Amino acid sequence: MFKIVDVERIADGQVLLNVETDDASLFALVALFESLVEFSGSFRHKFHIAEQIKEKESTHEQRMENARADRAAILTRYEAMSGRPGQKVHALLVILKEEGRTWLTLDGMISTLRLAREERKKSA
Repeated sequence: MFKIVDVERIADGQVLLNVETDDASLFALVALFESLVEFSGSFRHKFHIAEQIKEKESTHEQRMENARADRAAILTRYEAMSGRPGQKVHALLVILKEEGRTWLTLDGMISTLRLAREERKKSA
């Protein structure tokens, strides 16, 4: 048999359990419980990842449409500016960074404009 000697609560809902026993089969039972806890954690993680993937797949078309509209707006602003192409790209980059798009780079801006032109040709 076994005897529970002490039970102590640890942070994050964990419990420390001290057990005295004269039977070695209790260790096998504890090992089984540990493997079940590990399995349930792994299952929960995989389920959470699957939900995230499903959510992203369901909103993919809407996000792509928003990105196309954003690129078209940037191209329209670029074409409305006066000056040489290099000056217009740099000026537009500064304007967009001031609006909060700090992740934009010069190469990214050029690629965005190129992609927007291609999308315009395809839709026309």
